[in-house]
Amino acid sequence: MDRRLKLGVLVGVALAVFLVLIFMYPLGLQALLAGGVRDVELLWQGSPASAVTLASGNYTAFCYPNALTVRNLGRAGVAYTLAFELAGFDGYLEVRGLNETVLLASGNRTASRGFSLPPGSSASFTVCLRAARPQTARLIVADRSSPEVERATRSELLLSVRLTDWYDNSYPRRLELSLAVQREGYAVFEVAGSGEVYVNGQQVGLIPSLYGTDVSSLLVVERIGGLDYPLAFQAESWRVEEATGVLKPVRLLGPGELLGAGDRLVFVAYVSNSTRIHIYVGGRGKLNFTGAVRESGSSVDTGALRLSLEQWGFRGGGLEVNLSGSIAWPYQYAKTYYSDPGSWSTVLVGPVRGIWEYRTSGASGYVSRAFLTAYSASNITLTYLWAGTVRGGIALEWYLPSWSSNGIYTVSLTCATLCRQLPVRLLGNATHAVVELCRNYYLPGGTPATPAYYGYLVLTTGSPLAQVKGVSLTVRSFSV
Repeated sequence: MDRRLKLGVLVGVALAVFLVLIFMYPLGLQALLAGGVRDVELLWQGSPASAVTLASGNYTAFCYPNALTVRNLGRAGVAYTLAFELAGFDGYLEVRGLNETVLLASGNRTASRGFSLPPGSSASFTVCLRAARPQTARLIVADRSSPEVERATRSELLLSVRLTDWYDNSYPRRLELSLAVQREGYAVFEVAGSGEVYVNGQQVGLIPSLYGTDVSSLLVVERIGGLDYPLAFQAESWRVEEATGVLKPVRLLGPGELLGAGDRLVFVAYVSNSTRIHIYVGGRGKLNFTGAVRESGSSVDTGALRLSLEQWGFRGGGLEVNLSGSIAWPYQYAKTYYSDPGSWSTVLVGPVRGIWEYRTSGASGYVSRAFLTAYSASNITLTYLWAGTVRGGIALEWYLPSWSSNGIYTVSLTCATLCRQLPVRLLGNATHAVVELCRNYYLPGGTPATPAYYGYLVLTTGSPLAQVKGVSLTVRSFSV
């Protein structure tokens, strides 16, 4: 065979091979095999990124929903089976998407699952992490089916992890309450939608309004000695009766409902001067609370205290509270004290507390209307008592309420609005006391349907009860 024929055969073979390659492999794949193309890209929150800074807390895993995107640019026109790899990280990190976890690192163990990505497509992933120290790590994605494919698909993201004292990064805002505590103990917090903060029935401060806040977007955390503990809480609807002016609890608010100005966020904490209360706002509620308060007939069991609801008031655990009271009117042959029995009805029972309404008949010319609250796994009770009259004229003596204790319980009286209308006096001692609402005092009176109410007082019992003098506020926003 002469040289020209041999050369022609070689050229023909080369041409045939070239045509076969073109037929079998697109030009993009040929470039990939030759190492001349980068075909996978990482994005963070929608933008190409090679490095990001992430915040991590000590208590819960911080999650960044759908923040990480892997994109097959499609230059080679092929699908890849990609997998994540994590280098240099100490702690917990999870990458999840496509209805499964594709990377899980915990301690010194790492598990990875591959996922397929067709040409021109992308997949978004949620990244969750928890770390005990600041650090830098590398998150790598690649298809390792061959060295050439790995070179074309390998993409890295540098993770700079910093620590924060934020409990959960899904909440963008935090209200920090620092307490001025005169006596440490248990404190019942009631935060009105309009911002007033009440502790054991007494207003101690003011925070920015929570009016219009979705109750499922709230989280309450107590910080003690640098450690955070989520607190059970409930949101309650409160309304003012137009006819009487009585502020009363109505029902529990559920997920998706918004706080009104008069509604209340309720929780209980054991507090001292070192306690901090953090109210997180605007997140995604994840905690479900179950309370211990149970009712059966005329009995209430909180898990730590059993109360019996009587016609004259309530008793339990060595404590008796008379909510019926007594009154003496003039023009009697002899001074006579009238006292009406009352009846009970359930208002609500939630994870933090239950509320029961007590009301006397008004037959003797006066009305006692009370809202008793009892707290889960606690011996605390807090009673709002409204005093009113149907009959008008001079009251010789009016006593409401009274109580006796075996000395185990602390009993605290907050006069609230009642002292603005009546010359209230507390008579007795720490274990036996009665409230004198007035003596020889003119009362305008009302009607059986709309008694004239003169305000309310709050009676708090429990052991030990905190005494909080004030609250200072700091408002913070989350940032990486």
